[in-house]
Formats: sequence, C-alpha cells, structure tokens
Amino acid sequence: MTRKSIEIVIATVLVALAAILLGTAASAPAAGVAETRVGAFNVASEDPVGPPQHESPGQRLGEAADRVVTVVATGVAAKTVSGLSDDVVGLATRNITNSGDTVLGHFPGYITKANSKGASYFDIGDAWNGLTPSQRSAANTHFLDTRIAAGDRVLLSVPKGDIRPGSYLAQEVQYLTSNGYRWTNQWSLVPRG
Repeated sequence: MTRKSIEIVIATVLVALAAILLGTAASAPAAGVAETRVGAFNVASEDPVGPPQHESPGQRLGEAADRVVTVVATGVAAKTVSGLSDDVVGLATRNITNSGDTVLGHFPGYITKANSKGASYFDIGDAWNGLTPSQRSAANTHFLDTRIAAGDRVLLSVPKGDIRPGSYLAQEVQYLTSNGYRWTNQWSLVPRG
C-alpha cells in the first residue's frame, strides 16, 4: 500500500472510532439506507449500533437513549471528490446512461452525439461557471473515473486529429490512455485487455 493509502485507512479508522465513542453514525445518512455513491452495492452486514438492551447510554453518560443508529458496512472505502460539493458530484454523474458507451468531444458538440446514441457524457450545466479550474478538473476526473470503472467504450465527436492541444478533450484522452485505454481507430478508445 502507498503512504497515501495508509493515511486514508488510519483516518477512516480514527473517524469510525470517534463515531463509536461519541455515539454518532459513522456511515449511512439514514438508518437502513446504504450509501452507494462510490459503487458500494453489496451490503456486507447491517447491524444495529447502540448499548445493550439492559443498559442505556444515560446510565453511563447521564443522557437517555433517543435512538439506535444503524451502521451499514459495505466493504468499500468511501472515496471523496476533493473540493466538490455533493451537488456538483451529482451533476457530474447525472448523464450516465450505463449503455457501455461514453461520448467525449469539444463542448457542446459531443452532447448531441451522446444523446443520439444513448451514451453517457459529462455536462454539469451552469455550475461549471461557478467552479475553480481545479474543481472543474476534479468533477471531470470523477466522471471519467466512473466510466473507467464501468469499462465503457469511449467515442469521440471529432476525429483524433481534430483534438485541440491543451483542450479539456486532450486532457481527457490523456487521462484515459494513462489509465489503461487504447485507441481502436481515430474515433474511439477502449480499455486494454
């Protein structure tokens, strides 16, 4: 494991321990609802967290029990999107169709091609204008990470030779190729393998 991975694991354990000691939820926004934003679809266990039935927290802390919190363990570590609100993360993934195809290109032409093919595409609307360059990059990278994880074929709305150097499209293609994608022709990339 890398140093960053170890730091993340330690931080996660400390947060969970603090939540247990303080009697707050360490996961899941509501009782019985599994958090799935990071693709954690299979619940490994769901156990009520709270004191034994014969002992209330008030006996130890001077407060009566007001609720039992359910913590859902999914076996997947939460991945945060640095510097982005949940709203922006939601916007970044709202146009995912799970068709197996994603269309990229220069704005706004790729959106028309994506819609005609029923393919996924990245567009966060007017929220784009309120983001810093690093937040824009984080939102775009988050979208690409979801498509890489899904193994989508990536179709371009322009041929390879028409990609403008330094454009977001050029950065997206570079990110894909550095994450295991290869060109199949001048219009598309697929995962290696």
